[in-house]
Amino acid sequence: ASLFTGHHSFVHEATHAEDINVHSYPLDEHYITLAELLSSKGYITGAVTANRVFLTPWFGLNQGFQYYWWGRSRNDVLVFKKMLPLLLDDKSFENIRKICGISAVNSSRRINQIAIDWLKKQRNHPFFLFLNYMESHGIDYLPPPYSKMFTHYPAPSWPPRSRENGTPVVSGKEFERIRSWYDNELAFLDNQIGLFLNQQPFSSW
Repeated sequence: ASLFTGHHSFVHEATHAEDINVHSYPLDEHYITLAELLSSKGYITGAVTANRVFLTPWFGLNQGFQYYWWGRSRNDVLVFKKMLPLLLDDKSFENIRKICGISAVNSSRRINQIAIDWLKKQRNHPFFLFLNYMESHGIDYLPPPYSKMFTHYPAPSWPPRSRENGTPVVSGKEFERIRSWYDNELAFLDNQIGLFLNQQPFSSW
């Protein structure tokens, strides 16, 4: 929300709660987003998002986008209605995924393909495209060689199971595992973005 509006979070107050006692709030419609501004200037605006929980239209970040893809299907919409009580309380990805039985993310490969298909229709038009990837957010399904590029250990659990007075505690060894796995994720995501930028629509413009 801050990226799209230029306002600090304490101004627009849009948030996703990570505490069971804190509520989530979507972006208020009276805030003008970058997509709305560019759309008013003649730009074609599109967004393709991997996060199927916190970037759903309910959070209001689709304001100004003429095309907003979040992997929705009829089943997703029905499931999302079931998720709303959880979105207002417990914001754990794992709880939402277990209770609702859906994947919380779309893969970067799918994001790239959807975005390229959209771009092919925008030739000769100025456009603004927002892409959201999730591989750098603790995703545990990286393909080889990226799953073992910087560490041979499997993806670490997050948040850590060890706690002190309710606060997660990360040991030095756990920290190294988390950092190495994060490097795996960044390497894979960097490759995927490179593949996207090398696609034919860009070379033809």
